[in-house]
Amino acid sequence: MFLALLLLAQQTPASELLAPFLVQDGEHALDVEDGNSAPFLHDLDGDGLRELVVGQFGAGRVRVYTNRGTRGAPRFAGFEYLRAGEAFASVPYG
Repeated sequence: MFLALLLLAQQTPASELLAPFLVQDGEHALDVEDGNSAPFLHDLDGDGLRELVVGQFGAGRVRVYTNRGTRGAPRFAGFEYLRAGEAFASVPYG
């Protein structure tokens, strides 16, 4: 399933929302296995740039794509699964 995302700036009036666009992982469309993804943008590492956090149905894992671009022009390349200590974090599914 390819992921399309609507970027929302915090407290941005609806009249100023950006148009949806295809999110890319490097040079390719971001593809989340098993479908039912739940994308969310949040600054996880405190650098002022929002990372793309994507839940995936299979195994209940959560992918984190680090923003290597800017706030207005995010760029994602590769992901890591969210961890809880040494183990992969997971969310109940099924």
